[in-house]
Amino acid sequence: MAPKSGTDRGGRVSTRWTSADLASVRHRLYGDSTRPSRKYRNQPQTEDGHAFASKAEVRRYFELKTMLSQGLISELKVHPEFALHSPDPNGIPRRVCVYIADFSYVRDGKLVVEDVKNAVTRAHSTYRLKRAMLGIEYGLEVIEVLRGRS
Repeated sequence: MAPKSGTDRGGRVSTRWTSADLASVRHRLYGDSTRPSRKYRNQPQTEDGHAFASKAEVRRYFELKTMLSQGLISELKVHPEFALHSPDPNGIPRRVCVYIADFSYVRDGKLVVEDVKNAVTRAHSTYRLKRAMLGIEYGLEVIEVLRGRS
């Protein structure tokens, strides 16, 4: 199933793929799947109306729900958002981005922010920058819950 070749008006060689050709290439690349595999091989899950990025996140959610029911923590929030600001040239703080954590809760009267990470995702420069900005602006430290492959 080679693509059909020809020349266009400028004398350049052009290639036209039929839908069967494209389907064949897609099948060789992705197998029977209709889309490519995920970058970090995570499997998105939904629990209690919340969408989680991985099985590890769901496990941690159930651990925190158990802690909540036992009274060890309070005010459990899933995917809380923290606006991050930076001063403009006039010194006025402007919102530049949002840090979305996996969980936040209150333990012993202090706000705790958690992110479920693996070794690869915790090394991302964007994550590290936002984590540092969160620490500077809100005085909060992000607890990284490290998990291996699930």
